[in-house]
Amino acid sequence: MITILRKNRVTYELLETPGRDRIVGSYLILLDSTTRRKLLLQIIDVNYLSIPGEIEEIIRISKREESYQVFEEDENLKKILDELMDSRILICKVRAAFSLDDEAIDFQWAPSRLKSRIYEPSVEELNELITSRYAIPVKIGDDVEMDLNALDGGLTLIIGKKGSGKSNLSKTLIARILEHNGRCVVFDINGEYEPVAMRDKFLVLKPGENMFLSILGLGKELFINLMETIMGLPSSSVWELRRILDGLENRNMLSLKNLWNEIVCGRINDLVKEALLRRITVLGESGLFRDSDATDLDRVFKEASNKALVINLKGLPKSFRQMIVETVLNKTVRMLENGEIKPLFLFAEEAQSYLDEKAWEDYITRMRHIGLSVVFITNEPDSLMSFVYRQADNCFIFNLVNENDLNYISKMSKIDAESLISLVPTLPIGKCLAFGNITGNIPVMLNIRRENVFGTGETRKVLLAVPKH
Repeated sequence: MITILRKNRVTYELLETPGRDRIVGSYLILLDSTTRRKLLLQIIDVNYLSIPGEIEEIIRISKREESYQVFEEDENLKKILDELMDSRILICKVRAAFSLDDEAIDFQWAPSRLKSRIYEPSVEELNELITSRYAIPVKIGDDVEMDLNALDGGLTLIIGKKGSGKSNLSKTLIARILEHNGRCVVFDINGEYEPVAMRDKFLVLKPGENMFLSILGLGKELFINLMETIMGLPSSSVWELRRILDGLENRNMLSLKNLWNEIVCGRINDLVKEALLRRITVLGESGLFRDSDATDLDRVFKEASNKALVINLKGLPKSFRQMIVETVLNKTVRMLENGEIKPLFLFAEEAQSYLDEKAWEDYITRMRHIGLSVVFITNEPDSLMSFVYRQADNCFIFNLVNENDLNYISKMSKIDAESLISLVPTLPIGKCLAFGNITGNIPVMLNIRRENVFGTGETRKVLLAVPKH
């Protein structure tokens, strides 16, 4: 039996006698038969009943071995005492309010203690509450359906410590998006998005192997921007670089080789010449640049319709990783703005490691208007920019125990800090807390399905466990 013990705003304390094995994060329905209203409650903590005064003393004495025979004959009293000792207090948060009469209601009403019934919702009832109005319901967990359409046009975060299941979730989302004819760009820093299934739905580019850049392909302005922001070219040298590139462009001779020759043979200040040649040498030796047979990114984006374009960044130095990401993002944004390609999803693993806060803020600010939906995946919550949490539309949080990480994430407006701190630290591997538009702003605990589209991503270990005999 479950009854209402007390209420404090949107927090309810329920008394369950006798106590059951309740899972933190699970749901209860509170139905008030007098008003025909119901509340969806989520358990965020389970405590034992604290029994004060004389009753506590009676129970304590009754359990003493020397006094137990006094109560042994009264089985009813013994049963009552045992049930009281095993009673639980369920701390619950209101996640949604509904009316059986279709009236608009909020959370702030007090249900009847006598006329209310509290029960566990079935999977079907829970799905109806969360997904009844959704356009693209999909399963990414064991039971609960979610609205894939709610990711579209939004900013989504996937957060958790290493090995908790983040990459598996991102792969599952990619697979579901492709099944519904969506398209994705994936920045893969660990080389783990190599498909073993649905190969016709993926195009994997690895810089230096089957992806090469050229000045002509990048365009003059993007190349100058890369030299200045990523290669650290001083402003005085940037001016000289622009002058030389203008001349080469007018003669249709834009190439790394021609740029080198112009700098070597030109009448240029020695310090400027040295700064330019040093950086061009690095580009030439990187293996990422070619004057001929360079990758035509415009053509790749147009031909990779309804596919996932995976950019494998594994093993690249940070500066080259930044260069590739900046190049791909610039091309993506330009083509989206010009209507040359359809809207797409961008999956960025550890996004903070290859672009600075200012660049990401610019993309995120414009993304809804150009058709770019961004998904960040990270195991370092405090490394993501604070504005990301303020603007996030959806969040999937795996196990985190660091209090500073939890406090940082609590800046999000779609969930309260108390729920985060109660639910997240005890999450097992492969289970996450999902909330935001994708769940109708109802926090949901998900056991993420193992995705078989990819053959990599598991942690590789030195020592192998041997079962005991």
